[in-house]
Amino acid sequence: MAIIPLAILNGGLREYVLTGCRKSDYVSFGIIRFILINAFDLMAYLRDGSGFSGLLHSYDFRTGNTWILLVLTTVGGAIPCC
Repeated sequence: MAIIPLAILNGGLREYVLTGCRKSDYVSFGIIRFILINAFDLMAYLRDGSGFSGLLHSYDFRTGNTWILLVLTTVGGAIPCC
């Protein structure tokens, strides 16, 4: 349950950082978040011993993994709709 307050803080921080930004800033922010999420996940897989192949396996739709949808949403989620 500790993840919920962290998610709220993340949303608040993102709103604070992105207030007053241009559209190109949003795209840059989304790409940076994409890179950081993948780097964090790769570190977890390296620590676990499965390495880069474990990270790639988590993006394989054939095994029912849909994690890539969440990661790609982070890139597009930073871009405002209006």
